[in-house]
Amino acid sequence: MGKSLQYTTYLNGISSEYFSTTEKSGLQIAEQNKSYIKYNPSQQLYLRNNIGKIGLSAIFTFHFDLHLNNDFYLNLINKNDEMKLITKPAIILNGAAGIDVNSVPSYYAQRTNIISIPLFLDYLTKCSNYFSPSLKNMISYNYDNIPINLINLKLNYKKPVKETTSEIIKIFSSAKGISANFWLLESKRDRLDTISKISFYIFYSVSFIVLFFCFFNLTASMTINIFEQKKKLQL
Repeated sequence: MGKSLQYTTYLNGISSEYFSTTEKSGLQIAEQNKSYIKYNPSQQLYLRNNIGKIGLSAIFTFHFDLHLNNDFYLNLINKNDEMKLITKPAIILNGAAGIDVNSVPSYYAQRTNIISIPLFLDYLTKCSNYFSPSLKNMISYNYDNIPINLINLKLNYKKPVKETTSEIIKIFSSAKGISANFWLLESKRDRLDTISKISFYIFYSVSFIVLFFCFFNLTASMTINIFEQKKKLQL
């Protein structure tokens, strides 16, 4: 397109069941192959015809008119060196739970692109070896040493929620070398509902007060006008 834009862009590997454990209400698909509609976005990344492809944020469609059939270069930079990989979009997202994707231009916004975990390991290995100073430092990444940023768990609710979550927290807490923060969507949803109710009552209270003063002002104006007109009629 003859222009260059720079964003803080992340490349995250996700499992095939990622979107099976997240809320569907926030999922907004800008473009996808019609043949794969029955699969969610994370499952589409694991399809045979989408091997090596990336799930893109819709911001790239906005700026570069980039669509599913277009090739593009993924430029990986390490200090003054860089490595280029050519690929295609598997799916373009305008919204997704836990992933920073949208089509709204912003200088400060960060963008997240998603790929399958096998492709993530492949990129990780290629980058490490390409930027490696010597053959001794070359490494091959596998599932044992993959860096994990987020784990989504969807409970089946056969046990009480508090009991199940406490068991999960014990498992992660007992693991060596792992530090993690835990949060429940249900608890956040309850907080949001409470905040929404409070905002609702505040809004209507303020509206009632404003309407009361407007009515008082209108009544006072009408009374004064009637009083002045009465004087004119008496004259």
